[in-house]
Amino acid sequence: MHDLGPDSKEAKELIKTRNNKIEELSKKLDDTIIFIVADHGHIKTENLYLKDYPELLNMLERTTSIEPRATSFKVKKELQKEFEKKFKETFKNDFDLYSKEEVISSKLFGDGIENPLFKNALGDYLSIAKTNKAILTDGDAELYSLHAGYTKDEIYIPLIIIDKTTKENTNNYY
Repeated sequence: MHDLGPDSKEAKELIKTRNNKIEELSKKLDDTIIFIVADHGHIKTENLYLKDYPELLNMLERTTSIEPRATSFKVKKELQKEFEKKFKETFKNDFDLYSKEEVISSKLFGDGIENPLFKNALGDYLSIAKTNKAILTDGDAELYSLHAGYTKDEIYIPLIIIDKTTKENTNNYY
């Protein structure tokens, strides 16, 4: 999907192949419940290149990190408010921008034991895509389809449950 897109012929064929294999497996099982779930969805993306926005790029202390659709920015201390204003002016239709403090307090990344590298990797700001856009910097791979944004195709994922616990040993899907 990254290379060809979620609606490509190849992706559809792979899904059909995996579906058939799971169907075959389920016929061999009894007294079992099978759960099939994805970790995220995919969306065809349009890449925006940070180098095309030199005013923003020059405010950064280092390159971006995390994901092209959920992008971490480490901003020069004296330019943080200016960065926030300029980013919102430039990308308000495509991305929401959150401060490090907002991300941490929202528990967006969970509330378990914090990785010692988390706060540094998070940078000062995190942008999250709400349309099909992705922000790339030098060295990022240009992919056709990505994830980590807010669109319904990324956050709503299928959950398939096959119940093989009935006496008839038939597939009951939920």
